[in-house]
Amino acid sequence: ADVPDPYAKSSNANGKRSMVVDFDQIDQPEGFDNATWAPVVNNYAGVSVMEMHTRDMTASSSWDGSEANRGKFTGLYETGTALSDGTPTGFDYVKELHGKGLTHVQIQPAYDFSSVDETK
Repeated sequence: ADVPDPYAKSSNANGKRSMVVDFDQIDQPEGFDNATWAPVVNNYAGVSVMEMHTRDMTASSSWDGSEANRGKFTGLYETGTALSDGTPTGFDYVKELHGKGLTHVQIQPAYDFSSVDETK
């Protein structure tokens, strides 16, 4: 079976196949070249990374956020949310960890949800 390259820069609909793209030959969105990207890390010894899954941070049955935001990206930035034991959730939790040394967060998934058929 074909497996797409997890480091591919582009894919077809539904992420079934990796694509080779010459980014110098495609139209970039307005302002793309002037975008501010993440700063360069010069010392990886000081980096602390957390992988955060959007749904996992907002879908627990004990999560007290709004039902409209449950399991969605908007639930991550809804403030004042917590689990039934008082543990903060979403970005409130990230802020708490930042105070304890967390430096980077990888939010997953950013795109290519299996529940969305991109061909329709």
